[in-house]
Amino acid sequence: MIKNILKNTAIIFAFFISFLAFFSAKWYVDIFGNIGFRSIIFTLFSPMEGTASGIVYDWLLKGLLPSVIGAVILSLFYFLKFNLKALIKKAICITLCLCLWAHGIVVTEIPQFLGGLVTKT
Repeated sequence: MIKNILKNTAIIFAFFISFLAFFSAKWYVDIFGNIGFRSIIFTLFSPMEGTASGIVYDWLLKGLLPSVIGAVILSLFYFLKFNLKALIKKAICITLCLCLWAHGIVVTEIPQFLGGLVTKT
């Protein structure tokens, strides 16, 4: 019973994190432009002092809220019983999560950032 609850919680959390990666990456590029992952790291570790409260509100509205809604919808699709084989439902959910993650990674230029870390100058 507890194992099932933990498993289901982990699945819902994975759905949420996947949508959060997608919508946060989209929001960041829409607000700041395509400036690379180094700038994202700098922004994340900068103090919030002096930051316009509109930016935080905008992320809550355009990054966090759609992530919660998307995770709820995908969780309903995943957990509700309807006439679709369980394997197909799992494959659809896993594929969608991987696509969301891939989009977030590519849009924020993480591969270029990691390539720059290992390239000798």
